[in-house]
Amino acid sequence: MIKQLLLKSVVFLFLIGIYLAHSNSNVYSEYEQDVVEASMELQFAYSELSKGETDEAIVSFNKAISLDDKNSLAYTGLGSAYVQKGNFDEAIVSFNKAISLDDKNSLACTGLGKAYSRKGNFDEAIVSFNKAISLDDKNSLAYTGLGYTYVRKGNSDEAIVSFNKAISLDDKNSLAYTGLGSAYVRKGSFDEAIVSFNKAISLDAKNSPAYYALGLAYLSLDKKDLALEQYNILNELNKDLAKQLYKEIELKNLPQ
Repeated sequence: MIKQLLLKSVVFLFLIGIYLAHSNSNVYSEYEQDVVEASMELQFAYSELSKGETDEAIVSFNKAISLDDKNSLAYTGLGSAYVQKGNFDEAIVSFNKAISLDDKNSLACTGLGKAYSRKGNFDEAIVSFNKAISLDDKNSLAYTGLGYTYVRKGNSDEAIVSFNKAISLDDKNSLAYTGLGSAYVRKGSFDEAIVSFNKAISLDAKNSPAYYALGLAYLSLDKKDLALEQYNILNELNKDLAKQLYKEIELKNLPQ
């Protein structure tokens, strides 16, 4: 989603440049200057967000908004930054503001769905993801978010449909394969889950949740050696998840 938003901000700045280049006036209005500065600030903000510099990104998004408070993309990015920080209430406010400024903003609806889902408001999340899809039926991220929401609700069959749709739209979507594996685990289909998790890892070798979930799937099939392999890899990527996986492996080793 961040990459899509960054691309949109670059395109927006490009269009602004074309407009100003063909303007009949030799002197930019104060508003035009603010719009250009806001667009440049947006690029900084999305770049910071993509590097995980969330606090810096929030400052930059707010600066862009102070220069152009009608910029839906700025509020969308601000919402995404708040989601990364786990501040879901603030994210919801930002995404709703983005949508109020541009009711065709599919990415803002996607972000709103993610914030609701992470907060545990699953019904609101489903509404938001479906709205995003109605605006852009090629939005793989919206189908991915919808799938994860169904997993959290315990609706594995609906989740599998959503993840498969996401993958059909973007076969490089590692998160969708991870979610698909999680849905199969919920159904007890561990072999299918393992295939999905391995596919997710082949697309993104740093996908820590996929290694963790793969380790748990192997444990469910009593393949402890393979689970330990995932632990060793995960220990280099995410020590907290690695510790959780190792605890599960130790529990499996206890006499029943």
